[in-house]
Amino acid sequence: MRGGRHVVSERAHPDVEEFWRDLVRAYHAEIADLAAAGRTYLQLDEIVYATMCDETVRARMRADAIDPDAAVRKYAEVVSAIAAGAPEHMTVAVHTCRGNRRSTWMAQGGYERVAEVVFAQPHVDALFLEFDTDRAGGFEPLRFVGEDKTVVLGLVSSKRPELESRTCSGAASTRRRRTSRTSGSA
Repeated sequence: MRGGRHVVSERAHPDVEEFWRDLVRAYHAEIADLAAAGRTYLQLDEIVYATMCDETVRARMRADAIDPDAAVRKYAEVVSAIAAGAPEHMTVAVHTCRGNRRSTWMAQGGYERVAEVVFAQPHVDALFLEFDTDRAGGFEPLRFVGEDKTVVLGLVSSKRPELESRTCSGAASTRRRRTSRTSGSA
């Protein structure tokens, strides 16, 4: 929904906030059906967060008169409202990536630009974050992850046929531990 008002029909939704309310209601109906079927885990794939780390994407948004930081706050508010519709027994996870359909590249840039808002969504229990290539940046933004969150880091790439070396995997693990100690994040 990076296109803002441009991608929401004014005829169908004269008030864009009505669009967001309708979207949340639709998700809540689906979540209720999943819960009624006994499901206890819900994963929301939210690529917008990762793409909004990319300065090229952010520049395009500004060219369309959209404030990227305000958009991140709005998306986080909506995702949190969606997650709030899950029953207590259901774990809600948000998965981000920078484009993996047939290994398609979509965006680059570390989570720093969105982490403070995205990692603090009150009704999200877990974050699945892509860190398998340099385009995801460093681990420093993990300092914004609260103690109430589970974080799963995608450190091994499925985009390339070559295996990572032990040195590469060890460096990522060491970098993660160092970040944890200095930032207080788990």
